[in-house]
Amino acid sequence: MSTIREIQIAVDDTSLAALKDLGYALYALRAVDTNNAGARALVWAAVADFLNQTTLALPSTLQAYVTTRGSVMDVSVGDEVVLGDVFTYVAGGAPTVTPGGNPRGVTVLNGTTDPLTAGLAAGSPTLFVSAPLYGLGGDIFAPKDSFLVTFSTAGLSPGAVLNTSMSQSLLIDMTGQAQVAASFDINKGWSYGGAPWGQVLSAGANLQKTLITTMPMAKSA
Repeated sequence: MSTIREIQIAVDDTSLAALKDLGYALYALRAVDTNNAGARALVWAAVADFLNQTTLALPSTLQAYVTTRGSVMDVSVGDEVVLGDVFTYVAGGAPTVTPGGNPRGVTVLNGTTDPLTAGLAAGSPTLFVSAPLYGLGGDIFAPKDSFLVTFSTAGLSPGAVLNTSMSQSLLIDMTGQAQVAASFDINKGWSYGGAPWGQVLSAGANLQKTLITTMPMAKSA
């Protein structure tokens, strides 16, 4: 049975009223290493009905996907993918999942000569990273245990791209953590007791630059 990990977020009454009045929502994104410089981190949680205490449960499973014309073609194939798996899409046939890929991530291969979009999903499932995948090409996605939470009026749904923060954001390293707690004040920003797992980012930060880093295509860890 998968262990449930959580990020608990507290907001005081004054901040809650102001955030609601201004139309803010709470967004969460995940950091990813990839070989594709065109990859984008996607919103995996968008919470408009946040309260004084809001808990984000972190997905513990992964699904590989490919899309075309913006619509999802395949979200998970048979069993969920795990790190080291290779997801291969071939036109006219069911995608396959085999071992033997980069042990740090999931490899997605395009067995067609058509351009696609590829990435990973988690949870319900919700897409959290995507990248262009050209004909006969391959992308690697290595999800990191680093999550970013921020309040914004961007009006986005899960699966959308959030490029820039509108308020101070909190980057959380969940490595070895089952549960972390932080609080947000609309004037003072994030508080987390100075724990080593937290890092604040200023309003206006380039979230894609923070969350997406590149890695080589080699299979070595």
